[in-house]
Amino acid sequence: MSLRDKLACQRPSPFAAIVAGAAAVGVFTALTPVAAGHAVPLADIYVVRPDGSRLHRITHGVDEEDLTSDPSWSSDGRKLTFASGEEPTYISSIAANGSRRVELGGGRLHGFRPSWSPSGRKLLFIATQGGIWIARGDGMHPRPLRTRGVSLDKPSWSPDSRQILFMQQGRDTRWHLYVMDADGRNARRLTDSRSSDGDPAWSRDGRRIAFSRQIGGRWFLFVMDANGRHVQRLGTGRGSATQPTWSSLDTRLAYVVQRGDSTSIWVMSLRSGRRRRLTPEAMLAYEPTWQPHGGQIAFVAKRRS
Repeated sequence: MSLRDKLACQRPSPFAAIVAGAAAVGVFTALTPVAAGHAVPLADIYVVRPDGSRLHRITHGVDEEDLTSDPSWSSDGRKLTFASGEEPTYISSIAANGSRRVELGGGRLHGFRPSWSPSGRKLLFIATQGGIWIARGDGMHPRPLRTRGVSLDKPSWSPDSRQILFMQQGRDTRWHLYVMDADGRNARRLTDSRSSDGDPAWSRDGRRIAFSRQIGGRWFLFVMDANGRHVQRLGTGRGSATQPTWSSLDTRLAYVVQRGDSTSIWVMSLRSGRRRRLTPEAMLAYEPTWQPHGGQIAFVAKRRS
């Protein structure tokens, strides 16, 4: 089993999408056969406006090499970085309109969960051999930043580039949220719940963090201060809610709702609490990322057959 699949089984995710007639658990196992003989479904990156309009696809996978996941915007909103392929998984970039697809690091940058720094000069990612790594913005000169023999996931830069938020699995197998300095030092734990926490996301102003937490078999969204204080649970309705991403003004969250074998993208107002579904029933949609300056939400999806 690859590191990517191991993390999929270990990391907190409520997904139980029915893939090729079999139940698959986790974001990555929804794209990977859970047993021999199951076909690999193709998934692509789509974009949609926050009001649900102008839904369209920007990648066009034709085989397993084009499996896509983990989209993340550049700070200027002009392009996305993402992971694609299987064994090895490599990191690429693509313009917001679907043009100029480029394999970073000369096609030799293998990993997933890519995240550009606000300046675009550096790139964080989870290497296929494990650990949080850092490279130049173009994917060249990768080096380990934090490994230490533990499972790590979802690294992302603070808006001021001084800190890195990430997930780490404890000895008790539960996942917790941490932050460390940009040079990989001074890691400190932010959450200490009795269950797992995951999917951390900085607010645009860097003052708050949205994340998901498991409670009684379901997942709920929470918001806390960047120092881990003042934890607040959000109302997200029926089903499990995960993978939050902030709007440009920090007034809304896009997130994933899983109900049975359905996974969809929703948007919630943090002021009024109103919720709106963005993706159609015909899609299994997940991993939303809100474009800086608010124009579009990118996400990964597979259309139901």
